Amino acid sequence: EYAPALPYHLENYQDLGDLAGASLREAVLTFSLALTILATAVDVHNRAYTRPFSPLAGGLAVTVGILARGVLCGGAMNPAAGFAAAVVRGNVINLWAYLLSTFSGAVLGAVLYRSVF
Repeated sequence: EYAPALPYHLENYQDLGDLAGASLREAVLTFSLALTILATAVDVHNRAYTRPFSPLAGGLAVTVGILARGVLCGGAMNPAAGFAAAVVRGNVINLWAYLLSTFSGAVLGAVLYRSVF
């Protein structure tokens, strides 16, 4: 048995409501990871204070993301790996939702970072 191409919660949904909920969870967790990385590793205003802690903050964000969605989807954190596995397995029915939710979560994190920090 091998791992699914997409996270479990996006693998085989036919119902649009379930797919929307799964996409929202994916977007929220990607948003939190993107915002954490932008606020610690990329922040130019407080670089001297936040830069030493950016690996810890990024690692904690990844850990929380894996713990939060590990039961739901196996803790997939890399959209490129999910995309490649979905294409190789030929399971691309809900790939658009996974890529859209990941991209929108990262964009919303960047927009919030630019507007607040």
